[in-house]
Amino acid sequence: MGDPELPIIDGGRQAWVFLLSSVAVEGLLYGMLAYGVLLKFYRTNSEFGTHPFLPFVGLLSIGMQKLGAPIVTPLVIRHPRFRSHLMWSGWIVCVVSLVASSCASELWHLAMSIGVAFSLGFSILYYPMLNMLNDWWDVRRGFAYGIQFGLAGIISTILPFALAPLLELLGASWTLLLYAGVTFVIGGPTVYLLRAPAKAQESTPRVLNRMDWSVFRRICFTAMTLSNVLQGLVYSIPAVFLPVYASAVGLSSIQGTVILAVTNFAITVGQLGTGYLADIADSRILMGLLPLLSAVVVFVFWGPGQTLIRLVAFGLLFGLFSGGYIVLYSRFATALADDRATQTWLYTIFDVQRGVAIIVGGAIGGGLVHGVVNLSDYGAGEYKGLVIFCGACFVISSLGGLGWFFRGSSFRMPRRWRKNTKAAVAPSQSMEQLLSAIEHHIWLDAEKGVLQSDDGTHQRYLQSIRQAIRRQRVISVSSFVSRSSVYSTDFPSSTTTLKPFPLRVTRPRATMQRGNSSA
Repeated sequence: MGDPELPIIDGGRQAWVFLLSSVAVEGLLYGMLAYGVLLKFYRTNSEFGTHPFLPFVGLLSIGMQKLGAPIVTPLVIRHPRFRSHLMWSGWIVCVVSLVASSCASELWHLAMSIGVAFSLGFSILYYPMLNMLNDWWDVRRGFAYGIQFGLAGIISTILPFALAPLLELLGASWTLLLYAGVTFVIGGPTVYLLRAPAKAQESTPRVLNRMDWSVFRRICFTAMTLSNVLQGLVYSIPAVFLPVYASAVGLSSIQGTVILAVTNFAITVGQLGTGYLADIADSRILMGLLPLLSAVVVFVFWGPGQTLIRLVAFGLLFGLFSGGYIVLYSRFATALADDRATQTWLYTIFDVQRGVAIIVGGAIGGGLVHGVVNLSDYGAGEYKGLVIFCGACFVISSLGGLGWFFRGSSFRMPRRWRKNTKAAVAPSQSMEQLLSAIEHHIWLDAEKGVLQSDDGTHQRYLQSIRQAIRRQRVISVSSFVSRSSVYSTDFPSSTTTLKPFPLRVTRPRATMQRGNSSA
């Protein structure tokens, strides 16, 4: 069996402590990016309340949080020992930017403090935290991401009810200062609890940090990209515009807050449900189904929705179907690549795509709101173009699910690229698969020449690695383990047929024939 001193992943006490701590941090910080309540207050209580790009600040903050990923991710992958330092730095930046936002007297002050500085600080904290989450949760990663996003969404659901009366009572400046104090007092101890597993604290060998560039020519990656960009283009628009839309059709401030809270709660439930489904169903099927259902909800409920009941129904269904899409990122990455470094980069790429799409979608959405309110018209007249734009983007996004039919296909590369790509990718990819397997109690039986597992829990890893070996026509494993620092002491002590690395283990002839016939 494995080392009893190592922490238990996928459900041990420390894994749950990390998961719940990350929920608290994300909920506390992401709640400030729920800009709808602040937007409504600034509309009526600030000198720049009539500025047409005031809603854009909220979408800018969400987008900038994701655009910080390409800066943070290389540091996280190549220098994992600095992850804790990055999280502490991000926490400090968030607190300082909240204090600065309380002094905002012009729109650009708000854009720089909340839209840029706070979002980048959140990004510096967020991506090392997600990388550690992958260390703690592996087999049940979809479940963990559902919990992460879902429970954080519950906090975001409560925040509008807490912020709305505080804004009316104290004003924006004191409310933001109070929020900065809460972030300082609660966020600090919580960040302290975010620690990686003991074995993951060590630096990852450089060979495992190579990017598998071949994933970018796969049709599935292109389909996922198109679906993700179009979904991100319009996903955040309802959350920003719903309180203002509710006011335009004659609903009260409290009713608008209720609609927003119901939407956030439904997003939470949707993320939990999608996280569960992502572990048992093909993520590419969900990629096509969820945006399609979101489009139906937009056209049927938001467009003609002018009553509280209809808008609450819209928020509930929209949150259920659209909120869980981001949970699929971890499964998009594992569907495209086997090695950890490439998976981390893919998650970052999908998140950056979403960030750019949110910023662009916010600019487009603000320009589509024009005219006068006409309750007899679709979308209350003023918001007609915005509603149609959202529904159309969701429909086109759902077409990304067609990539499921091309899951094994790739775009053809120029001949001069193929040899170099294959030589650079295959060794590190195979080594990563082997080392990951060893960490999860899978080993090579030197007498039988086959992969073995110490219990049924890890049969899923065992099957995936056997398939990877057959796919790459690997007959000997010595070529990709000879440079590793793994020795026989890393294997279960009850195994007596193991030899120190480098081993030369050849698969049995029957296994080779099955691999050739299935390729």
